[in-house]
Amino acid sequence: MTEQNTTPPEDEKSEQPNAEADAQEKRAYDDLADRAGEYLKRTQEVTSEAIATAVAQARQAAHAAGEFTSDQVERASKYVNRDLLDIQRNSDRARTFFTKTLEPSRLRNGFLALASDVLERTGSSLSRLSDRLEAPLMVHTGEVTGPGTLTCAGCDSEMRFKDSGRIPPCPRCHKTEFKKSY
Repeated sequence: MTEQNTTPPEDEKSEQPNAEADAQEKRAYDDLADRAGEYLKRTQEVTSEAIATAVAQARQAAHAAGEFTSDQVERASKYVNRDLLDIQRNSDRARTFFTKTLEPSRLRNGFLALASDVLERTGSSLSRLSDRLEAPLMVHTGEVTGPGTLTCAGCDSEMRFKDSGRIPPCPRCHKTEFKKSY
């Protein structure tokens, strides 16, 4: 298991942004994520439309603040939008699962029958949900991502991000595609 601050091989260092630009892009990601999160908290809505609006408002506010270049704001907003939509997609799947499993009309059929049925359906539904959630969010070297675990698509090596950061190549096999999990 590898921590986030891995050093790329010599031949790939020239492709990496300089340390200051990298730190600035991470700050832009965090800033936009915070701004979008505040908007979503105020609206108490987490639909794809609300996420698009939150990211657009965060992007406007970041542009207006002038702390980041236009390119940094645009890239960060793309990454924040990607990560928020992934979180929303996974929470929608979980909500759908529990809504279908715990139908209120079943309460009239008796508690024991309900409990037995729920436990049986929960096991098989969790298995199906697990399979569906396995459809991973794919991220690539050079992109900025928030906290989570990245698993290399080439060698299954893991990198853990405690904070947002730019994704380096895999320290083990130097591939550039990863599955993200939280």
